[in-house]
Amino acid sequence: MSFPYISEGCKDLFGYDFEAIQENGQLIFDSLHPDDLPVVMRLIDESVSDVSGFRCETRVVRENGRITHVQASSSPTVQDDGSLLYYGLMMDITDLKEAQEKNESLTLDLAGRIESLERANKELENMTGKLELAYDQALEVSKLKSEFVANISHEIRTPISAVIGLSELLLDSELDPDQKDHADSIMKSAKT
Repeated sequence: MSFPYISEGCKDLFGYDFEAIQENGQLIFDSLHPDDLPVVMRLIDESVSDVSGFRCETRVVRENGRITHVQASSSPTVQDDGSLLYYGLMMDITDLKEAQEKNESLTLDLAGRIESLERANKELENMTGKLELAYDQALEVSKLKSEFVANISHEIRTPISAVIGLSELLLDSELDPDQKDHADSIMKSAKT
């Protein structure tokens, strides 16, 4: 495969001057990422066999190890001698690929955060349900306590009133000082 014309921009894409590529077209294919080369070659073979255009994205590995993403598209013209001449365009899409990768990374991060928030929301809903149940139980306990205190208060008040009344009657009678002291203690305790 030869390249009768290639722009000077090829140095930016492949790291080789256009003269070097015109002398040895294999330099372009040698620059392709080893994982991408079979796909590119298959697309070229299909294009030659069908005399149809092709489009692909591939990675170019520069001598310094830097990887450049390239988009190539080409369409053939059949020459008088039956050979094919391809007119094509190659563009550096590294910035686009890096932006896509960053976007994918951010999308995954966002999805992870959304999932985490959904889990936290479910936990919060569970806790809210438990708190509502506990609140209802606390209200019921408070109601029962109030009823208990009211009942006990009533139950205690009746006999204590009798103790106070009888103590007053006792204190109004003739008692020796010890008896009067005891009756007075009963009265004070009952009132307390």
